Amino acid sequence: MIPAVAAVRACYAEANITLIAFCGAFTSTLQQIWKQTSYVNNLVCLTKESVQRHGVRICIDKDKLIDIKCDLFINLSPLGNRGCLGQVIREMLLARFLGARQAIGFRLNSYNRKNRFNRVQHLFMQNEARRPRMVLQELDISPIENIDLLSHDGAVKMAVEKILREVGVVVGNGPMILLNPGSKLAASRWPAERFGELAKWLVETYSAQVLINGVESEKDICDEVVHTSGDLAKSLAGKLSVQELIELLRLCDACISNNTGTMTLAAMLKIPLIVISSTRFSPTFYMPISDKMIWLFSFSKTSYSYHDGDDVSEDLLPIGVRDVTTAYEQLIREC
Repeated sequence: MIPAVAAVRACYAEANITLIAFCGAFTSTLQQIWKQTSYVNNLVCLTKESVQRHGVRICIDKDKLIDIKCDLFINLSPLGNRGCLGQVIREMLLARFLGARQAIGFRLNSYNRKNRFNRVQHLFMQNEARRPRMVLQELDISPIENIDLLSHDGAVKMAVEKILREVGVVVGNGPMILLNPGSKLAASRWPAERFGELAKWLVETYSAQVLINGVESEKDICDEVVHTSGDLAKSLAGKLSVQELIELLRLCDACISNNTGTMTLAAMLKIPLIVISSTRFSPTFYMPISDKMIWLFSFSKTSYSYHDGDDVSEDLLPIGVRDVTTAYEQLIREC
């Protein structure tokens, strides 16, 4: 959403812009990113959906919304893009409750109950990173996509450099490569041992300083990568806040990641990037905007299922370490 909201702020410098978001378990991440920006006046993070259906009654949770009114409601939610009829109706009711005189960004593709339209749905879905271009067309505004829009923090950058020194990494002492072996969904995780083999190759071939990123719950995955690398890689699992990860990415020469949030941040920062993914989750939906990115796909038997369950699968096994090393060599030639 950031390129779209930044563009709205640039065009309406004096406007009072409120961002309303429901991100469930990712509320803390959302707060860390948006509270550092100057694009919004108010940030409202909801712990539950604001409009809910109880039987035949539609109820609006007014606690956090009662003082919010708007002239223009811009809907950047991905739910309509997925064809969720009920969610689109709820978002329309939210716009009405807030008193919007104009509302844009509502789009419905299909009634995709029980995944009955999986085989064709991806043909109609818009890419999430590019969808704001179409949403903002009604305002004759284009998202700002060609510059680093994430916040800078000198103190945080110094803290990151201190963390790096503590694990034996010196900025400028060889290329720094960040590997991200974790993911919210187990089906989106390339095997940790392959990340370890990749890390060993990067160190031995390019004298790289290889860093392993992950949240606290992914510490075991990161430790396995380090072990498989022969302890050549350095784990930062659980050590970084979102802003620290952003500052770390700015210091890195490349990032290799599963299809997850770190990948999106690297793309926004224009860091040379390799993404490892399968067609289980269509690129129609997830692929970010970057001219320094190679996306490696394996074709899944459940292609375009958009199944968000946390089950381990064999979707990514066809992608070998050699596939990633070849992509890396191509990436550094082109960048």
